[in-house]
Amino acid sequence: MEVRAIRGDIGQPRAAAGSAYRIAGRSRFLGQLPERDVKRLMPLVRRVEIMPRQVLHDRNLPVEYVYFLESGLVSVMAKVSGRDWVEAWLFGSEGTTSLPVMLGDTHPPLRRVVQIGGTALRVSATAFREFLGTSEPFRDMLMKYMQLILLQSCQLGACNGQHSVRQRLGRWLLLARDSLEAVRIAMSHQALARLMGVRRATISECLSEMEARGAVRTGRRLIEITDAAVLETLSCDCYRVVRRERQRLLGT
Repeated sequence: MEVRAIRGDIGQPRAAAGSAYRIAGRSRFLGQLPERDVKRLMPLVRRVEIMPRQVLHDRNLPVEYVYFLESGLVSVMAKVSGRDWVEAWLFGSEGTTSLPVMLGDTHPPLRRVVQIGGTALRVSATAFREFLGTSEPFRDMLMKYMQLILLQSCQLGACNGQHSVRQRLGRWLLLARDSLEAVRIAMSHQALARLMGVRRATISECLSEMEARGAVRTGRRLIEITDAAVLETLSCDCYRVVRRERQRLLGT
């Protein structure tokens, strides 16, 4: 996949004095930090537009920037064979691409791809490392986030091995809803099939069943969750495990 340049550097976030905390609050991750740390971080960041299919970081390349999403959805992809990639985990405004930089990995093997466009706060990897060394609350938040990602990766690995495609798709849609904070998910059947490593026809069959049960409504490149409670019954316990740990560790 081609690495795409960022379209539209929106610039440094601007607001009236004393409102830096509210700006960072668009990133639910940074919104958990004390206001004094957010105020020190804001001069280092740029708000940028992120576009569907944009690669924020490709495998085995140096990490130049760290992103904290304000809106949109990003998949962290693992290569499984040849040109095939599947999703390892996803995140929205509760997440960040910063873990490899925090851990000192200069050429991480995973790919981070935008699935649904939005905006993000971008900081250079160098500035990120310098700030990390001066903010204990920031380090603590990143450690909690790393704990969540470890748990989520283990849980979803078990889910992919034990549960049906319908259950896995239900889990994915619910986690995407939570990350987006929206019930309308702009994804095609083909894109979901690629992420999950299954045939497009299988995704379409599962969505048809979900729609017949009143859980979702589908359109062209759009899936709308119409009854989350029903969708949970069609999913598996893995969604609830990940949601509970996300709330416990990040408060989101």
